[in-house]
Amino acid sequence: MSELKNQVNYTEFLDEILRFDTKIRFVAIYDGQLKAKFRNGVLDQFKEAEIKFSLSEALKIRSSRNQMNFNSKKPKFAMAHYDEINQITIPLGEEEIVLLTTELNLDIHKLVNKIIEFRNRFFR
Repeated sequence: MSELKNQVNYTEFLDEILRFDTKIRFVAIYDGQLKAKFRNGVLDQFKEAEIKFSLSEALKIRSSRNQMNFNSKKPKFAMAHYDEINQITIPLGEEEIVLLTTELNLDIHKLVNKIIEFRNRFFR
């Protein structure tokens, strides 16, 4: 599991990501256990079991992508574009991921770069 730098806890990490943009609806860290936050006012549309299943599947897919890297670097992020939201997964460590959902009208690359920079400052 990745270690936190600067004694930041997961709750603070999730809160900070939610502060990056009001169009972020949900953010979670999954390392076998779920740590998640919904933006205030966003209805919890999914059951915890559904979120855990989605995150465990995202870890499996990430592992597959890492094995098929075609002599390039590991993926920075993965995204699924749905009718009403974007779902983004970003590696946190070898066995952990950050998952977030956003509204559609958001600059995904700018957000992902900001989260990766933040992740790199607080995790090793």
